[in-house]
Amino acid sequence: MGRRRARRNSLACFVQALEGQRVVVELRHDTILRGQLLAADDQLNLQLADASYQPLQGGRRQADYVYVRGRHVRFIHLPGNLDPAAAIEQHRKRVAAAVRQHAQQQAQAA
Repeated sequence: MGRRRARRNSLACFVQALEGQRVVVELRHDTILRGQLLAADDQLNLQLADASYQPLQGGRRQADYVYVRGRHVRFIHLPGNLDPAAAIEQHRKRVAAAVRQHAQQQAQAA
């Protein structure tokens, strides 16, 4: 129970609240990714769609889908128009609704 609560109050919860937003991700090896955040997990592994990939030394490349391991992430730059408290609250409501829906489906199946 305590471990589950720690996950809800972690930085990962905030990053997960950004799902669906366009973000800029700076990687440890001096590379910039820009794209729509599809998903983020508790280890900050990220999935981006319609991404551009730009190394510090080199040209920009496009990719339909990019998966980034959390240990490679240096920074996640937030959208300028983001209200952090509202984004987190909206994410918590989505998760609670999904948990309720899953419980109802399990009860109907039993």
